[in-house]
Amino acid sequence: MKPHKIGIFVLGMHRSGTSSLTRALNYVGCDLPKTLMPAAHGNDLGHWESDAIVPFNDRILARLGSEWNDWQEISPDWFRQPAFAGEVAAATSLLADEFEGSSFFVLKDPRICRLVPFWKEAIAGNDIEAKFILPIRNPLEVADSLERRDGMDQRYGIMLWLRHVLDAERHTRGATRMFTSYAHLLNSPEVFLARLANGLALQWPRQSPLVLEELSGFLDHRARHHVRTDDDLYANPWQPKWVRDVAAILSKWAEQGEDEADYPALDRAGDAFNEASLALSSLVFAGRQTQAKVTHSEQQLAAATNEISQIRSEAAESIDATSQEANALRTALEASEREALALRDETQQLHHHIAQLESRLAQRQEEATQAQAALETALKTKESEMLALRNETQQLHHHIAQLESHLAQRQEEAIQAWAALDEARKDAQRAQDATIKETLAAFERERQQANTIADLRTRLHELDIERANSEEAEKNASQKLEERFREIATLTRALQEREHKALLQEEINDWLRRVNIEMSRRPPWWSLMPRDWQRRRFDARLAQRGLFDAQSYLELYPDVAASGMSPLRHYIMHGIAEGRARR
Repeated sequence: MKPHKIGIFVLGMHRSGTSSLTRALNYVGCDLPKTLMPAAHGNDLGHWESDAIVPFNDRILARLGSEWNDWQEISPDWFRQPAFAGEVAAATSLLADEFEGSSFFVLKDPRICRLVPFWKEAIAGNDIEAKFILPIRNPLEVADSLERRDGMDQRYGIMLWLRHVLDAERHTRGATRMFTSYAHLLNSPEVFLARLANGLALQWPRQSPLVLEELSGFLDHRARHHVRTDDDLYANPWQPKWVRDVAAILSKWAEQGEDEADYPALDRAGDAFNEASLALSSLVFAGRQTQAKVTHSEQQLAAATNEISQIRSEAAESIDATSQEANALRTALEASEREALALRDETQQLHHHIAQLESRLAQRQEEATQAQAALETALKTKESEMLALRNETQQLHHHIAQLESHLAQRQEEAIQAWAALDEARKDAQRAQDATIKETLAAFERERQQANTIADLRTRLHELDIERANSEEAEKNASQKLEERFREIATLTRALQEREHKALLQEEINDWLRRVNIEMSRRPPWWSLMPRDWQRRRFDARLAQRGLFDAQSYLELYPDVAASGMSPLRHYIMHGIAEGRARR
């Protein structure tokens, strides 16, 4: 079954244009790893390498007693060790994770040049159709670039180039591969990509004038910084013959295509290089140590020079900053004194106003007391009158009941009298007239008594109205008294707040004076020290005297720590106004 994934593996020595080549393949449709390594010094536009596979390869090399800049041969016996299978399984899983969901991708890491047998196993475990591209660059240009980036000796860089290209070539024989030239990619990217597609039997998913224009713009930004001629390499008898022979063969392959007749020459060079590396390793190791010491000394000298410049710069900045802080302290102190004077004047005015209000309140309380006493007296009088009226009303009701009973009796007697009169009208005319007069008089008395009852009822209603009016007046007086008490409570709270603010401002003024005194006690040589040193020492002094704890201030207010501003300066310029705590 044909593999369902195609993977292009760029096997080139460091500084051989592998990053440019990988990005070019990405432009025309090859997927990049899921976790890309960020750009860094020496590759400002990106490495385009896997941020997961590169450290994995470093770990494998370290397990083999090697590293990325080691030109010695890796022991072939390692690939026959039992641990090899476990590492292959890990690499297989890592490769699947980095290109999950991709059917056409490109992977680049110069370390793979020395680990081709290992990675071929991981490639097979993922059912990937592998195609290898081996970019070739003049080894002198590679050595120049390594010297500039890493301070690596040129002769060592050339041996490192030889190790990478020999191992990559030997272990990819028989696989689908092509040798390319870094110069061809830069000079004519369209022809370069067309030649790759034809040689590797590929079709680029993204190939249009717009894509090629973007690619050309990208390559323009990656111009070659190191250029050497063929004569610099091949006409120089001091360059190792192995290097010249291998470079000549691989450069020819990049131009004309691979030739199997050159395999023996490459094998002889590789074998001779492996044998010589055993004899030269100790000598090269000693040279690397010496070079490392020289580089370290140069770095120390440069660091010391930079530190002196920085100290001078910081001293000047510290003098300016100290002057600014002193001015800020003076301004804050003057403003605080002005505000304290204003608060004292305002407090005195408030005390005078409160005294007036207390006098008025005492007067209103006396008036309210008198009014309340008068109301209570009137109320008692009205209650007595009401009680008397109730008793009198009860007596009148009793008298009315008696009169009504008497009236009913008289009416009955009148009826009887009229009946007797009708029977004896003629015989007792005079007696009848007298009886009528007596009856009419009784009726008149009863009418007068009824009018008296109506008057009493009217008077009782008027007394009820007067009592209700007295209760309403008492209620209004109580409400006015409560309003006066609330006004006094409000004014008392305002006075307390003003007094607290004045005390707080006096405490801040005293603190500012004490901080200013501590600043004036610094010796003359203080301003010559680094600004960070001055700040730490002054913060420690303030903390020791209990004036200001810079560390606690930063922990309490993370926004101040994030701003990068001096804690003391932030508190004086902002923290006091915002009501922040000093410690």
